[in-house]
Amino acid sequence: MIKLSPNDPCPCHSGKKYKKCCRALHQGQKIDDPIRLMRSRYSAYVMMNLDYIEQTMHPESKHLTDNPQWRAGITLFAETTAFIGLEILDSELSLDDLNVGWVTFHAILANDDEDTSYVERSLFKKVDGQWLYLHADPLEDV
Repeated sequence: MIKLSPNDPCPCHSGKKYKKCCRALHQGQKIDDPIRLMRSRYSAYVMMNLDYIEQTMHPESKHLTDNPQWRAGITLFAETTAFIGLEILDSELSLDDLNVGWVTFHAILANDDEDTSYVERSLFKKVDGQWLYLHADPLEDV
């Protein structure tokens, strides 16, 4: 895991210092909205904090698995990807269920100097007052 100084810029590209942004979430503070969860998960990928990635996944997520190859794949992705930027494009809460929310974002990434950026709409659900990542739908690039 990559360590950051509390005064370093937050890897989620919020413009805030790490200590004023994702650090408390990475240390276990409850996540109060889907956007903060999205940003903190992006930062966790940058920092290769795989435990946090796993801890913030909804129990019903198809991505959550005890398969060691899953963890190896996430590790390889984090190690070989340049995390250039994160843009939050939209967010919404369900009108029917305030424990369901979506965040649409543009992850600006590169792998071996090749642009691997993508746009995704992620679904989050709240369990026991904690927002968790369930799954995502890739969208066309912006």
